[in-house]
Amino acid sequence: LGEGTFGKGLIQTIVPLEDGSGVIITNAQYRTPARNNINKVGISPNGPIPEGVPGVLPAGKKFCEAVSPDSLEALRTYPAPAPTPENLDNL
Repeated sequence: LGEGTFGKGLIQTIVPLEDGSGVIITNAQYRTPARNNINKVGISPNGPIPEGVPGVLPAGKKFCEAVSPDSLEALRTYPAPAPTPENLDNL
């Protein structure tokens, strides 16, 4: 359960140059276990967090705005779609 990611899949470093400018170098990429590049694509969860789940997600709030130790414990016990080989292959 969750929300889709933004798709920021590159790790970059700014290397300063002598003239005060800099160059951005991509030095790594985030990939899924199936080696799919997530840059500009993101990752979709197996299922969304339903809006207004008591103790997990108040109505009208995004998950990242509502995270607390209590909501995380409630989320651990909330039923989620079971992973299947098809779901895992699509990661």
